[in-house]
Amino acid sequence: MSDPYFEVEQKRFNSLTFLQSIYNDPSEAKSLRMRAAIEALPFEFPKLAVTAQVNSETFAAALERATKRSTQVIGDQPNAIEHQPRALRRV
Repeated sequence: MSDPYFEVEQKRFNSLTFLQSIYNDPSEAKSLRMRAAIEALPFEFPKLAVTAQVNSETFAAALERATKRSTQVIGDQPNAIEHQPRALRRV
């Protein structure tokens, strides 16, 4: 019962929670706390990445292709809403 993590292990925390308990424990050595924080960092704050799809098609061609695809979904002519505006009254 001299193990300081006995209660933590009994609760069956996952590895990230275990690392967090180590780096949040001020009684641990600073080097151990730092290492635990470094190991947990990618799981707490994932890296942002940019991906690009490069092809030989121009933007205008891609837009035209997307427009044609959308007309297939909604039909050639969308239904028009008929409307008769009222005459404006002067006050």
